[in-house]
Amino acid sequence: MNDHHDKKEQAEGNHLRLCQRTADPESVYKGLESEIAERKKAEEALQKSEERFSKAFNLNPSPMSITKVEDGKFLAVNENFLRVFGYKREEVIGLTPLELNLYVDHNERAKVLDTLDKEKGASQPEIEIRSKSGEVRIMRFAVEQLELDDEECIIATAVDMTEERLAEEALRDSEERYRSLFKNNLSVMLLIDPESTDIVDANPAACAFYGWSPEELTSMKITDINMLPNEQVLQEIERAKSEERNHFFFRHRLANEEIRDVEVYSGPIRLHGKELLYSIIHDITERKQTEQENKKLEGQLLQTKKLEAISTLSGGVAQELSNLFQAVHGYVERLMWGKEQDDPRYQELLEITNAAFRGAVLSRRLLAFSGIIESKKQPIDLNQEIEKVHKLLMRTMPETIEVELHLANEITIINGDPNQIEQALLALAVNARDAMAGGGKLTIETKKMILDEDFIRTHTGAAMGECALITVSDNGPGLGQKTLEHVFDPFYSKEDNSEKTGLGLSMVYGIVKNHGGYISCSSEPEVGTTFMIYLPVSEKDAPQGAEPLEV
Repeated sequence: MNDHHDKKEQAEGNHLRLCQRTADPESVYKGLESEIAERKKAEEALQKSEERFSKAFNLNPSPMSITKVEDGKFLAVNENFLRVFGYKREEVIGLTPLELNLYVDHNERAKVLDTLDKEKGASQPEIEIRSKSGEVRIMRFAVEQLELDDEECIIATAVDMTEERLAEEALRDSEERYRSLFKNNLSVMLLIDPESTDIVDANPAACAFYGWSPEELTSMKITDINMLPNEQVLQEIERAKSEERNHFFFRHRLANEEIRDVEVYSGPIRLHGKELLYSIIHDITERKQTEQENKKLEGQLLQTKKLEAISTLSGGVAQELSNLFQAVHGYVERLMWGKEQDDPRYQELLEITNAAFRGAVLSRRLLAFSGIIESKKQPIDLNQEIEKVHKLLMRTMPETIEVELHLANEITIINGDPNQIEQALLALAVNARDAMAGGGKLTIETKKMILDEDFIRTHTGAAMGECALITVSDNGPGLGQKTLEHVFDPFYSKEDNSEKTGLGLSMVYGIVKNHGGYISCSSEPEVGTTFMIYLPVSEKDAPQGAEPLEV
């Protein structure tokens, strides 16, 4: 301001000297008045500009300061500078940032001056500033050079970036921790773009599981490995993205084309400014197979218990019925004594006798199912018994049905009742014949095998050890699931096209049980039905020339 006053006096002196040299004093004074008026306007404008600058400087919501370029001393600071850094004005003016220990790094001022020079007068460095209390804040300074009263100065406006930088640092730490967890985790992990379904990233465990390299996996879409229809996959992705669901069950394809059952936990995650899906995949193929096996075993156990209960009931009922039919037959025979065949009552009594006989046969079948029928067991060559049955079948089977034998080369001796073995095989053959009304092939096979713990675990009711396996199969239309579940139940019968079961198969079940064996049935639509009979082998030799007993 003193410099401005000196310039004003110099200008007035010049005008006075000009007036002395001028012939017309009046015109000189008029010119002087005009110049003074213009100067006053300029002074007023300058004063208003300075007032506006001072107001903007002091009321700015950001900390502001003016320092000398030469030595860095503070010339002015605004209220927010004092508030943010905790100083009073008299504690700042005339001192340098180094003297106030404002810079955490004392080299920061030199960097600011160097940047100003390179940037031709403007810079926005971020500097760690220490307040009077010792708190360190990260401040971004908008820095410019200006000339003030013929002196080079720096005006700086500070913006507090502490929270933003701390958040960025926390995000970087979080992403680094995620990256470490992702890469080093033993669980299979994928990052998926929910918009494009691209596999964005895959950890080493995922590459080992799927059999593709990281480059191959990240060039694929999740729909390339998920066996569900694409529309359904997209629906599940939307559910995971919206956090409606985060737990899914899929079937995934591996590089070797193997299909695995997987359990997937998936949810949204934001990485590098993009919304992605973070998926953890567990292979549950073995677990699912175990669950299916357990379910199958539960069904087998339930079926075994049901058949045992029915067997017990049937055995008691059959014995009572057998006694009743014998009594009826005896009384009818007594009534028929002395009657001629042309006697009308003779024919009626004969019908009663026939009915009693059929009832007796039925009771014998029930007894066979219950496993309490009398049997005459002896060591027999199983292959010889099957060949005898084969000869009978060749005479009785329709020409449209072919009968094949595939018998084991070694001699297989079992301790069995030849009559009952024959009855069981004939019953299975009749069942196959009924199933193949339009013709087909019946195959009977035998072989020796050893039933181990794994087999016993998955076949309820079987016993460990060496056994003879008889397989009787047809290539008919197969049994329905419901029929298959009740295939050995007595009195259960379903005739649908070529399907037929009943007491014949329940009798087979009883005969096998009576021989300490195990029987199972499997069937597939349009493929056929297979019965597998496991009978314990005998250490004794079969008698030579043994013939099956008459039924």
